[in-house]
Amino acid sequence: MTSAEQFQQDVRTLIPVLASFVLILLLGTVVRLASPPYFAWGLLVGVAVGPVLGVLINLWDEPRRLHRAEAAVSQIGNANDATVAQDDAKLYLDGKMQRYSLLFSVNGGVFAIVQILQPKNLPINTDTLSIGAAVFTVLMTMDIWLWGSGMRKQQAELFRPMGQLILLMIGALLFAGWFIAWTQVLRTDHAIERIMLLNR
Repeated sequence: MTSAEQFQQDVRTLIPVLASFVLILLLGTVVRLASPPYFAWGLLVGVAVGPVLGVLINLWDEPRRLHRAEAAVSQIGNANDATVAQDDAKLYLDGKMQRYSLLFSVNGGVFAIVQILQPKNLPINTDTLSIGAAVFTVLMTMDIWLWGSGMRKQQAELFRPMGQLILLMIGALLFAGWFIAWTQVLRTDHAIERIMLLNR
């Protein structure tokens, strides 16, 4: 498989993840612009509906992807399927836990830095960190999804719809949290600008 074909396959695999995050971002933005007091409700709906939408999209598209993967695996064949299945499950769990640990460690580290920076006037601003953490959350969610989908091609019992929903829900909650942090910084900066204009 060429790198271009692999890229196309990865993009197709990531459509449910991207749909989930785009829905959260759209609902949050639209509600924030249309009716700011209901901003949190708009995000809450996005966090609840986005991951479910992602899993439903994947359930609709997955049979075609798995059929192609099964055809490729059946050509290779395995002498000892039970050992391979056990090794695949261990590899899947180890890889998944390492990726989740990285996701939570980096988000926790950024949150600690934001907490330290808030009372001080330092050159690093919290809105940049919030955007960076939100982007990192999306990228790590995509990476975990690709990992799980790749392992599911090897063994259908791995990365089932409930695991997919949990991953998308975790990503959605972290993303929504950073989105709220970013909009709070914007709101604070806007209020400071208004006060400065009034004092002139």
